[in-house]
Amino acid sequence: MRRILLFTGMLLMISLFQAQGHPDNRHQQRVNEIRQKKTAFIQQRVNLTPAEAKEFWPVYYEYEQKRWDLMKASRANFKRDMGLKGAAVNYAEMAENMINFDLMRAQLAKTYYERFKKILPPQKLFQYYVADKEFKEWLLQDIQREAAKHQHH
Repeated sequence: MRRILLFTGMLLMISLFQAQGHPDNRHQQRVNEIRQKKTAFIQQRVNLTPAEAKEFWPVYYEYEQKRWDLMKASRANFKRDMGLKGAAVNYAEMAENMINFDLMRAQLAKTYYERFKKILPPQKLFQYYVADKEFKEWLLQDIQREAAKHQHH
């Protein structure tokens, strides 16, 4: 159940972050708000020193952008494949693409882990990864609260 909720949350986050290219300023404001909340959340949980923050945040934002680009490309491929009809659908290739996405995401995480561990001591690096997961759970709950609020109106 928890995996389903996290997956749903990731899908919701993707749709929110897709608003980056959307002309509607409300969407861009929401994206910026989420980024600011995430930065504050991580900073509060990890308690980076000014020197650590100066090195960490640029690498972190680079990592976030690469994760976003990877998700966007994967989602575009998935949408393209799902748009095919009948015999044109190659489920074996789609499954392969999903696994390859997971591998690329894991490799990206490993690459940035190596960079992060040159910046942060082990305890703070661990705290960052915990905070990142906790933020995703918090964001999912926030999105669910917002959706529930809008259903009652």
